[in-house]
Amino acid sequence: MSFLKEQAANLTGKTALRVGGDLVAYLLDPELKDHEQLKSEVSDYFFSLDNWMDDTEAIVVFAVAIQLMKFDIAYFWLSELLDKYQQIDNFSRDQQEAVGKACVSFCQRCRKEGVAEAAKEAIEVLGQLSPCPEFVAYRLLGKYYAGLFSGEDEEAERIKEILRESGLERFVDHFLL
Repeated sequence: MSFLKEQAANLTGKTALRVGGDLVAYLLDPELKDHEQLKSEVSDYFFSLDNWMDDTEAIVVFAVAIQLMKFDIAYFWLSELLDKYQQIDNFSRDQQEAVGKACVSFCQRCRKEGVAEAAKEAIEVLGQLSPCPEFVAYRLLGKYYAGLFSGEDEEAERIKEILRESGLERFVDHFLL
């Protein structure tokens, strides 16, 4: 962990890599002492970028950062992202996947925060991804969160079991408990 932090700190001019390294370190050890500074740094990073929503890699970094950012800032950026990607099924598969990751991450965060209503738009977008095999898990996760947030516990449990049977038991056990 210390090695990752040192290497990230030494990167100059590579803000995305440094922020990404810091995020990985945080996710591996959420008890890091400087996580408040990291929250500010991550938020500032996205405010400083022009057109980050056009870059699928930046969207994936954002998806991870959602777990760390202040909730209102994550909500703001997700709303902006979803405004840009209206009619999501008209975009490339890479773009749909990146936006799907951000939507799932935001739903996870809404669950942690106990703010179900905020996830509504993300859940809708997950249901609008192209109906192809690559997006089945994302679409199922949208249905899972819709069921969970609307009190349809049996539906949510049924979807968790489908995901477990599909080989995603580690994901289910870590994120959907």
